[in-house]
Amino acid sequence: MARTGRVRCETDLYHVTIRGCGRQIIFEDAVGRNFFLDRLELLAAQERVDVIAYCLMDNHVHIVLFDPEGDLGVFMQRLCCVYARYFNERHDRSGHLFQGRYSSAAVEDGGYLLTVVRYVHDNPVKAGVSGRECYQWSSYRGYVEDRGFVSRGLVYELIGGAVRFVEFSSSEDSWRDLARVMHSDGVGVLEVARTALGGRDPLVIGASPRPERDACIRILSECGLNASEISRITGVSRRVISRVAGQN
Repeated sequence: MARTGRVRCETDLYHVTIRGCGRQIIFEDAVGRNFFLDRLELLAAQERVDVIAYCLMDNHVHIVLFDPEGDLGVFMQRLCCVYARYFNERHDRSGHLFQGRYSSAAVEDGGYLLTVVRYVHDNPVKAGVSGRECYQWSSYRGYVEDRGFVSRGLVYELIGGAVRFVEFSSSEDSWRDLARVMHSDGVGVLEVARTALGGRDPLVIGASPRPERDACIRILSECGLNASEISRITGVSRRVISRVAGQN
């Protein structure tokens, strides 16, 4: 069966993730990471794609892109192919390096864009690898020091300038939006739910008063969780969840 074409987002903003096949490491050292970033910068210029943010982890990469030409597929195919070829030749291996096609999630508005950028820069923090300001392989320091090839203008405009970037990056106000990003990135359902509920354990929802229970169910539904997922982590029946959240 032919693959379904990707739907173009009206804002032309995307959160893209590429992962190593079978969760394998795709960056062995700084040389490989620098090669990837060099090609990312070069291809972005060639394809007229703006890189808003990025973060290179050991076995996956996050990139936030602005693609006004609608050629995201071409850009990502070129980037993945050139790096996979380089990696295989350098490490004397063969076969697929990446796990299927890249994944992309539409970024529908400015507020959500800020949440996505914060999420991307927080990857080494969540993984217990490094603080944002110390991590060499993300665009965070490029924002703080106003340097590098990333396009910072849109983010600066949304938050009121470069001075507020550090404050914005440390903010945890938008739990619901952050949970939406996590869900689109394939993070576990329980972790997404806890984030959406501000750290609260979803298992207590079923025993909560009805108004409180229903409000929590709506929050989880708005983060992208379906009735089966919500039922599994809360113990509330799918029928109740579907009625409250308006899901089929």
